[in-house]
Amino acid sequence: MLTIRPFALRLVGLCLVVAEGWCFSPLSNGFASQNGRGGIEPVLRLEKPRYVAGEAIRFWVGVKPRNSSTIPQELRKPCSLSVTRPDGTRRVESVGWPTDGMVDYGWSGGWGFGDDKIEPGVYVLILECAGEKTAPLELIVERSDIVTQVKTQFRFEREGAIKKSTHVPIVLTVDNGSQATI
Repeated sequence: MLTIRPFALRLVGLCLVVAEGWCFSPLSNGFASQNGRGGIEPVLRLEKPRYVAGEAIRFWVGVKPRNSSTIPQELRKPCSLSVTRPDGTRRVESVGWPTDGMVDYGWSGGWGFGDDKIEPGVYVLILECAGEKTAPLELIVERSDIVTQVKTQFRFEREGAIKKSTHVPIVLTVDNGSQATI
């Protein structure tokens, strides 16, 4: 019985060491990778492959955790979106992290070109976050003559103060200057 007791104590001690090492390892903290730390993967996605000049252009930017289930606080810094225009000029925009939500699990949001004048051609987008970059993504903007030939307008058939319960007719006018049937 005396020889079994030291063996049992050693076995329990070994189990505690293994359990403690597992509980406090980088794997259990969600920061696993080859260097013991988690990372992030920038995400850049188009809504569709081609756009028409004059159309509102929107795409998705964001990040997701890499080699872990969460994103460490020290990696939650603004990202950079590089946009190379068809004429070869390039601009870089700062893309900040959302101020709400559970951003430690990643996030995604809509982005676009804002008030910039969009010319037909190929735009190349690259999102960089915490030193990681997406592969270059081509966004194609095509010229379409029909867009300049068709004019649309909404007109409100009432002037002056309008209350919440006021009925206001709205007229949509389409002037088709093209050969196409609309």
